[in-house]
Amino acid sequence: MVHLRWLSQTLGVRASTSPQEREAAGYIADQLISYGYQVEIQEFTVPIIQDIGMNLRVEGLESRTFTTATLLGSGRGEVTGPLTFVGLGREQDLPAEGLEGRIALIERGEITFRDKALNAHLSGAAGVVIFNNALGLTRGTLSGSLDILVVGVSRDDGEELLRLLNRGDVTVTLRVVREERTSQNVVATKDGGKGAVVILGAHYDSVPESPGANDNGSGTAVLLTLAQELAQMDLPIELRFIAFGAEELGLLGSSHYVSTLPENERNRVVAMLNFDALGSGGLRVGGDDLLVGQILTIADNLSISAFSTQEPSGASSDHAPFRAVDIPVAFFVGNEFSRIHTPNDGIEFVDPELLGQTATLGLETVASLVR
Repeated sequence: MVHLRWLSQTLGVRASTSPQEREAAGYIADQLISYGYQVEIQEFTVPIIQDIGMNLRVEGLESRTFTTATLLGSGRGEVTGPLTFVGLGREQDLPAEGLEGRIALIERGEITFRDKALNAHLSGAAGVVIFNNALGLTRGTLSGSLDILVVGVSRDDGEELLRLLNRGDVTVTLRVVREERTSQNVVATKDGGKGAVVILGAHYDSVPESPGANDNGSGTAVLLTLAQELAQMDLPIELRFIAFGAEELGLLGSSHYVSTLPENERNRVVAMLNFDALGSGGLRVGGDDLLVGQILTIADNLSISAFSTQEPSGASSDHAPFRAVDIPVAFFVGNEFSRIHTPNDGIEFVDPELLGQTATLGLETVASLVR
């Protein structure tokens, strides 16, 4: 809880590629060094579209700007056009005359962000603004790139744009800028070169508007606790603890790490354990069937309540790049996601007992892998 408090309260928001994310990396590295690990900061370049900013401007008598979040996969550039509300953005919601040169205002819900944006794009829209149906900015991915600007706004701002439309024509300018930034993984090694390798990982960045206690200060705190405990043990394997950067931009830190891992090193890794969004709504374990079965048996023997899970559709975490190269993975996750990616993701909603149970289960899992 000391680690979680520092990350989510003392430091707070740790947006990917931000100075606060780098400060968090320094904190994690210092802790791991103090436990006796060999620590490397692995930097990587992040060519990103500006994630958040005042990128929507209403032109005219009521000129003003709105805070937006750029959806992953959006095009980039600047467009100006009349704003048109098209409901949920389904095909039947679009005007028969099309949206040529217009900016489509769309409500979140019912169909995917990609389908909303693609429908508007095929109808001729120059840009898309999706307003939320819940708290916070609309954030997400288009599951691939589209050649159209797509941004999200909050529910309140969406309703304000609708109010302006009800008073008359509204012209807006959207601007999405691509930047080169840097993020970093923190890689700590114990007994380098000693037999098989077990990797334990968690991302430490948060989305821009969230203190990220549950997502993922919780996983980082568990990772550091496991590192401290395992530093005391003499095991016949190599341990690597990796705190991943820029997960919230699309698993960029873990993808970079795996892409730079030589094939002979990949072949040494017998398991990757990932810890994400823990301490709320119970404990779930997913991933490789054999490994998950082994972990759930350990949980049962320890009288820890844990259940198998599948990844939600369209969501993943830092185990995914490892699984893609046939490394057995297990991910430890909670089951309460209503506050993640919002300003309400605070430490008061994280259960210390659940974190302790997760750490205990992780510790015994590592021990079982060397028996």
